[in-house]
Amino acid sequence: MKNLAFLIFITLLNPFYSFAKSNVKAKEVFKTNEIIWGLTFINENEILFTEREGKIKYHNFLTKETKSLTAPKVVASGQGGMLDIVIKNIGEKTYAYYTYSGKVGKTVATILARAQYKDKSLSRPEVLLETKVYSDTSRHFGSRLH
Repeated sequence: MKNLAFLIFITLLNPFYSFAKSNVKAKEVFKTNEIIWGLTFINENEILFTEREGKIKYHNFLTKETKSLTAPKVVASGQGGMLDIVIKNIGEKTYAYYTYSGKVGKTVATILARAQYKDKSLSRPEVLLETKVYSDTSRHFGSRLH
C-alpha cells in the first residue's frame, strides 16, 4: 500500500517537475497593490479584472492603459467583495457578467449581475440573481463564472 501511495504522489508531481524543467519563463505584465479576485480576456491584449475592494478595471497590455469602470456597491469584508468576472458576446452585444457580495435586505449575499461592455466602459447594469443566505458571517463568499 505504501508503494501505491508513493507511485500516486510521484505521478501527481510529474507535471510540476516537467514544467520546472521547461523553458517557460514568467513575465510581469502589470502590477497592482490590490487583491485581484477575477479576470477575463476581452482579446489577447485586453482584460477586465475585479479588485476585492469593489472595483472593475480594464487593462491593455500593449498600451499599458488601466481604467476603472462602473462597479456596484460591494460589501468587502472577510472573504466578501468584488468576486469573479467573465465577458460574453450575445448576438450583437457584449456583456460583462460579474459576482460580488452585497446587501440583500438585512444580510450580505452573493449577487450575480451583468452590464453591457463597449469601448472600455460598462452600462445598463442589471442584477440577475441574489442568493439566499442563512449566515451572518463574512465568510464563504465566492463564485466562478463560465
